[in-house]
Amino acid sequence: MHRLCACGVALLVSLTTATLGAQSWRAELAFLDTWRPAVAVAYEWRTPIGADPPLPDPANPGPIFADVRNWLFSAMAGGGVTFARVDDHNVSPTLLAQLGVLRRLDGKLEPRLGLLLFGGLRPEVLGPMVRFEAKDVVGLQAGWVWFDEGGSGFAFSADVALALLDDLRR
Repeated sequence: MHRLCACGVALLVSLTTATLGAQSWRAELAFLDTWRPAVAVAYEWRTPIGADPPLPDPANPGPIFADVRNWLFSAMAGGGVTFARVDDHNVSPTLLAQLGVLRRLDGKLEPRLGLLLFGGLRPEVLGPMVRFEAKDVVGLQAGWVWFDEGGSGFAFSADVALALLDDLRR
């Protein structure tokens, strides 16, 4: 399972190195089958799924009607520290990554809902998560993960765009 987690996280990071539509730095707090958190700073990449909207035609000026692409590919990877007990240490470095799709929903909060594959090193975890976002600023996700040392458990994480924290500080 350790090799599976390491390969999964490496794959998530390598898939996201291409330039995608939108990027943001995020602060993340994750609870992986324990009330002892992992705190990380992560970089998120996302891009709409589907064909590009039409471009204006200089020979035929006028309004252009384009559908909004409601499906988004999303990937996030980051690192920080975990307070979960790993290898007989109460505090250790951790890596967290996720890859999945989100769907835009109607509403004033500009909500998004999606399904992700979540993975981590220290502790080594891998599993599916459901994600909810509001205003592309705050994200909440929950799911079930499997651990390298055996067993499985509930996982929860919350993240916020660092740009919002910077705006609130001013």
